[in-house]
Amino acid sequence: MAARSPADHAALRPPATAAEIAELEKQLGFALHPELRGLLERRNGVVEPEPNSGPEPGVFPAGNILPLGHRLSSTAEIASMHKILVDVGEDNAEVELWDEEDLTGHLHLCVPFALPNDGGVAFVDGCSSLPGKL
Repeated sequence: MAARSPADHAALRPPATAAEIAELEKQLGFALHPELRGLLERRNGVVEPEPNSGPEPGVFPAGNILPLGHRLSSTAEIASMHKILVDVGEDNAEVELWDEEDLTGHLHLCVPFALPNDGGVAFVDGCSSLPGKL
């Protein structure tokens, strides 16, 4: 990557430390999926693009290294986004906008790990890392 995409390479943060991963898992309340853990152990996300310094229109800023132009989030960003998902899930469950059996009823088990350029979020299902869950 350093030779073929130096801007993307420069946007990569160093690996997440064991303490950073442990703190994230503590905040989530469950262990990370092993593949996400492995990814964070290689790189703890990418740096944020400078405001108003983006490339020409239609070109992703450096750091969109995951498929479909997603930007890997850091452990701190994952924890922050997870809290937002939990809050949204709780708020909407209280007003009965969705059922606990729906995906939205399980947002507390989702681990948002990357942000695309369309304002959404990419996440993995935390249930796969919980004992006794499929």
